[in-house]
Amino acid sequence: MDQKGWHTGDQTPVSDKPYAEGSPFEEPEQAPELRENRSENLYSREEPFWNRVVDGAEVPRDDVRDANYWNHPDVMDTDRLLQFDNDTKLQKVRKFLGSGTVKKCLLMTAVVVVIAVILYSALFQVRTIQVVGNSTISTQEIIRLSGIRVGQSTMTIDDEAVMRKVEGNSSLRCTLVDVQWDTVIIHVKERVPAAYLKHNGMLLTLDNRGYVLRESLSTSDPAGSLVQVVGLEVRRSELGQQLTLTNRKQLDTYTQILVELKAMKGLDLIRVLDMSSMDSIYLATHDGFSVRLGSEESIHEKLRAFLITREKLLEMSAGPGTIDVTNPARPTFLSEDAAQNTI
Repeated sequence: MDQKGWHTGDQTPVSDKPYAEGSPFEEPEQAPELRENRSENLYSREEPFWNRVVDGAEVPRDDVRDANYWNHPDVMDTDRLLQFDNDTKLQKVRKFLGSGTVKKCLLMTAVVVVIAVILYSALFQVRTIQVVGNSTISTQEIIRLSGIRVGQSTMTIDDEAVMRKVEGNSSLRCTLVDVQWDTVIIHVKERVPAAYLKHNGMLLTLDNRGYVLRESLSTSDPAGSLVQVVGLEVRRSELGQQLTLTNRKQLDTYTQILVELKAMKGLDLIRVLDMSSMDSIYLATHDGFSVRLGSEESIHEKLRAFLITREKLLEMSAGPGTIDVTNPARPTFLSEDAAQNTI
C-alpha cells in the first residue's frame, strides 16, 4: 500500500471511511476537520437525488454547437443593452423638430400650400355667369339677385344661399346652382301668375302651386285670364311664400288642378275654381260651361274627360250647360235650356 492508502497490486483503497462501497465521494485528505461538520446522510443512496428517473438517451443534434456556446461574455454588446429614455417632453419635441425627416415634411407641406394657393386663385375663379330658364325677368337682374360676381372664387359660393337670394323675387324659383371650374350656371323657373283670390280685403295673385306673387289693396278683379279661386280656407299669406291653409288637402288639390290644366293647355279656358266643398268641386269656363268634378280623386282623368267633352259640344254647337265628369268614364251634359224646361 502506498502513501495514499492504495494497494500497489490491485489498486483497492484501504480506508476506514464511513461512506458506502463504490461511492463517488472521497474523503478530502487535505481537510479532515470537515468530516465533523458533514451530514451523516451525505452518502446515503436513499435520498430523492438517487431515486430520480433517468431520461432516455438524448437525440443527437444535426448541427454542431459552437465551441464557445456555453461561454458567457462578461460584457454584452452595447447594441443589445436596454436603452432607457430619460428625456423630458420638451427635449423630445426639440429632438423631433430638429430631425431631418421633419424638415423635409415641412418643406413639402409648404410647397403643397403654395401650389394650392396658385390653383385656388387661378383655376377656381368665376369668369362666366349664365342664367337658364328665364323669359320675362332679365339675366342681369337674376345675377344681381344671386350676389355672384366675376372674379369671385368658386370655392366661396354657397349654393343654398344663392338660391334663397334669387327667390327673393317672388316670381322666381331657383332649381339649381351649377358651379364649375370658372363658370356658374343658375337654373331658374319663373312663377307665372295663374290665379287670384280675395282674402282679408286684399287681392292675392298666385301661381299654379299656391305661391303669393303679388298683394294688392284693389278689390276689383284683375284683367287677363287669371282663374278666380273661391273657397280656400287661408290661414296665412306672405309675399313670396306658399299659402298656408287650414286644410292641407285643399292646397294639394288646388295645385294638382292648375298644374294638370296647364299641362293640357286648358288653363286659359277656366274662369272660376270653386273649392267651397271638397266633395263637389266646380269649374266655370269663359265660354259658359260649368264643370262638376266631384271629389279630389282622379283629377287627371276628370279634367281630360272635361276637355274632350267640351270639344265635342263645341262641334255640336251646344249652348251653355253643365258638364258632369264625376265619373270620367261616362261624362254627361245638361244644357241650360233643358234645365229650364225641367224646372
